[in-house]
Amino acid sequence: MSELYHSLINESSISSTVSLSNNQYIIFIGPKHKKENNYLLETNKITSSKYSFFDFLPKILMEQFSYVSNIYFLIISILQTIKDISYSNGSPIMLIPFSVVVLINGIKDLYEDLKRKKMNNIDNNRICEIYDARQNRFINKKWQEVKLGDIIKIKKNEIICCDMILLETSESSGVCLVEPKNINGETNLYMKQINTNLKKKFVNYSDFNYICITKNQNDNLYKFKGTLYEIDNDSKDIKLSQNKNEFNFNQKNFLLRGMILRQTDYIIGCAIYIGHNTKVMVNSPKLKNKKSKLEKKMNKSVIFIFIFQLCLSLVSSIINLYQSQNKFLFINKFIYGSKQNSDYYNEILQFIKTFGTWIVIMTNFVPISLLTTFPFSKLCYGYFISKDIDMTNKKNMIGAEVHSSNLNEELGQVSFIFTDKTGTLTQNKMKFKAFTVGTTSFGDENVWYESSLLVQKLIKQQNKRNEEKIGRASC
Repeated sequence: MSELYHSLINESSISSTVSLSNNQYIIFIGPKHKKENNYLLETNKITSSKYSFFDFLPKILMEQFSYVSNIYFLIISILQTIKDISYSNGSPIMLIPFSVVVLINGIKDLYEDLKRKKMNNIDNNRICEIYDARQNRFINKKWQEVKLGDIIKIKKNEIICCDMILLETSESSGVCLVEPKNINGETNLYMKQINTNLKKKFVNYSDFNYICITKNQNDNLYKFKGTLYEIDNDSKDIKLSQNKNEFNFNQKNFLLRGMILRQTDYIIGCAIYIGHNTKVMVNSPKLKNKKSKLEKKMNKSVIFIFIFQLCLSLVSSIINLYQSQNKFLFINKFIYGSKQNSDYYNEILQFIKTFGTWIVIMTNFVPISLLTTFPFSKLCYGYFISKDIDMTNKKNMIGAEVHSSNLNEELGQVSFIFTDKTGTLTQNKMKFKAFTVGTTSFGDENVWYESSLLVQKLIKQQNKRNEEKIGRASC
């Protein structure tokens, strides 16, 4: 890609003025040369789902067979098709409940992935205002239609649709306030400002033709450097203006996708990173198949049970071989090296058949009914959580959302407690004393006794103050 950048630059007079390194790329901004960005083949459309129409079936099967229990029942189903060791005359009767387990898990994962796609469609179809040079005004377009170099207008309380550099604000001071709640959860407002040399520079964006040179996309949310160079509007080719207008940008002039504009009527910026190249999306990890602690323990338990089953089947097969009619043939062959009887190989074959039969007989060591109801119950729990009135915000009536029902049983499992205790006047040491969950108390009883006495004392003092206020009012 860098070779394409440099070949494009070398054809113009830009290469004689601007030097590019391998980790930098150029963006054309403005209506005249913005089409030069088309070779980048970038779009502002995002997808965070795991599956597509073409790969959902193999991916779901790969995820399902990452569970040891599914591999176990697949092996049992294959063994049941062998008539010599199967008690079902070669019919894989275990295949039906096993297929139900895989089907329920697959439907559950597909349903949750469809919810992710629905959320992606909501984001991709949001409306923003993009400058149209033909109409000489800002028109409404969808987020997914934003392209590199577009000049975008964001109004108060709207979400920023892509990573952009700030060109203009409604404030005369050239500052704006943004809320990064969607990025890092903070509700504190960050102040952004335009380049001081850029104030009141642009009146008509139809004549706005610049190039922006910056580094390739990276995952550093708090660092950005870029430079704007003015292009000569009178020339048909891409040439730098003789005025040599140059504007440097840093993190103070840079806005991230997902930030919300607050306490500012509007801002205008140009798109630098879009879609999956935005810093937020670069920082987003790839979706993985999440497993709860219970599922991990279940995998270990199935492995242990299967090893125990193999050992038990091996012992049972040896006992069966010993008690058979030709019980000494096997011993003579390996201990004494006897080659007098040709039925030895039949004994070995009978031993293998007996071993396989015992494995199939002991299939119920791992209950298929448990694995059948387990994913179905998780799906039901996820539905009940999303419809729980007690977990609904009463102000806007927004309920809880279950993005991954595999982790339902992890709710309420507290491993760490973080506090904002300062050590300015005291030592940074915290010792557990007591706490209460509902009506159940945990910890030192003396602490609760002392705290109850303190509460009673405070209640008496408050009652005394109330009586004094009533007495004064009556006078």
